[in-house]
Amino acid sequence: MKSKAKEKRILSYDTVKKAVHGDEQAMLRVVHFFQPIIHSNALRPCIDEQGNYTFYVDRFVKGHIENGLLRANWDYQKYWNK
Repeated sequence: MKSKAKEKRILSYDTVKKAVHGDEQAMLRVVHFFQPIIHSNALRPCIDEQGNYTFYVDRFVKGHIENGLLRANWDYQKYWNK
């Protein structure tokens, strides 16, 4: 029997299919599914006033990655719906 935590990490085929066909809720679920990857790719190093080396999420980069994912889906829809 699968646990709920395990099920949440899997993006269902139906969700992907709906996203490809333009369902807004499905597209948001796809973006939400990839948030950990988007977050890790948007991290930027920073040295604060005390000299501590930390990371922060660059919101511009995060938004750019999310928009790229949605744009790729939008471009794919053009070919899918021919």
